[in-house]
Amino acid sequence: MTKVVAATLAIALLALACGSSEGSVPLLTGVSKLVGDGPGCYTNSATGLLTVDATYGTAVTDEIMLTVTGTMPPPVPVMWRRGFTAHRDGSEVAVTDRNGSVVAVTGHRFIIEGGYAGGDLISPEVPVGVFYACGSVTLLP
Repeated sequence: MTKVVAATLAIALLALACGSSEGSVPLLTGVSKLVGDGPGCYTNSATGLLTVDATYGTAVTDEIMLTVTGTMPPPVPVMWRRGFTAHRDGSEVAVTDRNGSVVAVTGHRFIIEGGYAGGDLISPEVPVGVFYACGSVTLLP
C-alpha cells in the first residue's frame, strides 16, 4: 500500500514540475492568405480590452470602432499566428508566442497590430469577423 501511495505522489509531483495541460486553453490560430506565414502583417490595428472567449481563447473589443460608429462593438475573436498558445493565468488567459514568451494577458488593454479577416481570406472554419493578430502587441497604461 505504501508503494502505491509513494508512486502516486511521485507521479503527481512530476506532473506539477513539468506543467499540467489542465491549464492550457484552446486558442484560435492560423494564417491569413493575404499575409502568409512570414513576417508581414496588415497595416491596421485593434485598440482595446482583450477578454477571455470561451470558444476561441481571446477576443478584443476595438475602441477605435466606438469612435467610428458611436457605439461600443461586441468583442471580436482574435486569431493569432500559428505556433501561438494560451494557458490559464488565474481567471485570465495568457497568450504566448512561438518562443514561449507571454505577449498578452486578458483583462488588459492593448494595441494589437493586424487586421480584420475571415471567410475565404483565412479558411472556411474560421468565423467571419476575426481580428488577425500578426504584428506587435503593446500593453496600454
